Amino acid sequence: MGDTEIKEIPRLGSWFKLPNLLKMKNEGRLFFQELFNEQDGNVIKVELMESTIMVRDSIAAKYLFDPEYITKGCILGFAGVSYNHCMTKGRYPSIFCNGADHDEKKENSLKVFHQRFGEIKVADMNKIVQGGFESFNDLKEGDDFEVAVDKMAFHFNAFLVLGKVIPDHANYRDWFERCIRPDLKQKLLWPFLYKHDERVTEEVFRQVSETPTIKNLEKIAPNMTDTKEGSTLDLMFNTYFNGSPLLGKYAISCLARYVDSLTDEERQSLKAEADHFLEQDPSQYDESFEGLELINSFVLEVLRLNPVHITGTYGKARKDFVMESKTGRYQIYKDDLITDCVMEMHRDPSVFEEPSKVKLTRDNQKVKENLVNFGGPWLQESTSTNRKCPGQNMMYMGLKLFVIHLTRSTFDVKSDLTYTGKNPKRGYGTDIPVVMKKFAYNK
Repeated sequence: MGDTEIKEIPRLGSWFKLPNLLKMKNEGRLFFQELFNEQDGNVIKVELMESTIMVRDSIAAKYLFDPEYITKGCILGFAGVSYNHCMTKGRYPSIFCNGADHDEKKENSLKVFHQRFGEIKVADMNKIVQGGFESFNDLKEGDDFEVAVDKMAFHFNAFLVLGKVIPDHANYRDWFERCIRPDLKQKLLWPFLYKHDERVTEEVFRQVSETPTIKNLEKIAPNMTDTKEGSTLDLMFNTYFNGSPLLGKYAISCLARYVDSLTDEERQSLKAEADHFLEQDPSQYDESFEGLELINSFVLEVLRLNPVHITGTYGKARKDFVMESKTGRYQIYKDDLITDCVMEMHRDPSVFEEPSKVKLTRDNQKVKENLVNFGGPWLQESTSTNRKCPGQNMMYMGLKLFVIHLTRSTFDVKSDLTYTGKNPKRGYGTDIPVVMKKFAYNK
């Protein structure tokens, strides 16, 4: 077969949507893994909510990260879930926009992020994470540990972006969950939900408007092209989206992998590195933070093995084009729906030895070159014209701090930490919620 031959994309699974959707619901990652294993290629087509092209190698996935080829929409994945723009006063956040609308909104947010992230010290971030761990000491058996971690992640991100911890985590979380709803619920129940949704939105908007970042928005990011209200709404969404659903879930994955994927010797080595770091004067944290080799390796392995989403970037083809991949060339047509199967990409045996294991001896640079957790390749810079998450590096730092303080904790996990990826609703490193019998943080 010649290198120039264009292959037909194989259609796998049932030709009907419902059987595939049920399998995805019941088997999660394993369903897609089995489909890919049915043939030798890295590009397949599956009937889900729409006919969907899935890719599992870095060469094919690069098209998903280039706005020349892909246009985004407000649909989230394949489960008939979409963004409820009424929760942001009729606006869509930049992540759901395209073209000039996306570029302008993201550019305004980037101005804020660059200013805020440039000011923050590791010692400041450490105080937020340490405070979260100290609050875990107050948890009783039966309390929802994952909600407590979610709250810490939200406080961390609110401080980073807005310059202040927002105490009302429950109300903010309720607002965010109302932003993302099943289509059917929006269509059938919207008239009955409207008044409550409006009240929740106004309260969260008021809290965000009173933060230092928003109060000083014109000074922090001069020459904004959006209105102050518009920029506030975009930051309001991104503060939670980049914090709790991502940072919180990755933190739980770190805990699970720390317990079930490391030897006692490896845990002791991580603790020794963490202790040495915390014994320094906080003014030295910034200089030595990047040099935490074992903690860097562990967090990168968690990001590789436990991406929050089974699939990552998705969108529709802007035009006809030929997609290159490791297993050949495939014809893509305008309006084809495409996504990358992140979990499979991160376990590519041609890239990683023993790809399903946590190995602290991996080449971190090689791992980074193959991670695509945050809307694009890890080493890609976030710009106004691409889909790369601007908060990637700050989340990475937050997870490292989480692991540092985890090494100073003693705890007894009551629940099973097994992870198979079978439950697509569990964007965590466990199949079921993490339940603690006891938790003690030893400052």
